[in-house]
Amino acid sequence: MSVLNAVSSHVLGEGHAVVLAAGNIPTPTGQQPPGTNGLTTVLNWTFWGVTFLCVVGVLMVAGAMAVAHRRGEGGEHLAKLGWVMGACVLGAAGAQLVNTLV
Repeated sequence: MSVLNAVSSHVLGEGHAVVLAAGNIPTPTGQQPPGTNGLTTVLNWTFWGVTFLCVVGVLMVAGAMAVAHRRGEGGEHLAKLGWVMGACVLGAAGAQLVNTLV
């Protein structure tokens, strides 16, 4: 008698053995459920908006860096660029991260 069957018999009572076989474990598929086309459209629009905002953020930091360089100021804008680039990476890899974790 396996440990799992012994524990389940003790907890559930006699005659309620748990049997797991590798062939019986379901494998989830990446199939879209019916009726979620509207949600997919909203997610696509959101992804487009995040990408647009990331590009705008990089351009704004680049402009601020150009003005600061013209004035002879230091490179404190590199930290801002790092944050914006981090947001770009998270925005671009968000779907892949979720698919990997799920």
